[in-house]
Amino acid sequence: MVKKAATRAGIQVKRDIGRMVNGTPKTKFEVHSHAFRGSWKDRMRKGGVADADLLNFIMGHELPYGGAYDKFPRETVRAEYGKAELFLTVMVSSDASEQIELKELEQKHAPVL
Repeated sequence: MVKKAATRAGIQVKRDIGRMVNGTPKTKFEVHSHAFRGSWKDRMRKGGVADADLLNFIMGHELPYGGAYDKFPRETVRAEYGKAELFLTVMVSSDASEQIELKELEQKHAPVL
């Protein structure tokens, strides 16, 4: 659906990147669903969510050992998501925009321990 919508919007870039084993052309689409997933994960990190296992859990990835050691209560997921919520919206007020800019500057200039 994402590829189709991007094509209809005129923003899709399709490139031939070689051939499959059976000789058919292999193509790459620049706009695809995984691009959104990667962007979401990046924005969560910028919002202060640093636990890689938690991010993978929220994204639906299988955790090592079947996630036996990492069970995340709903409250934990909500709290962590709430940290990054400002970074996940495209409708940002000027106040929220200032908060985002301040947080990004703090992260950029944070002392390395």
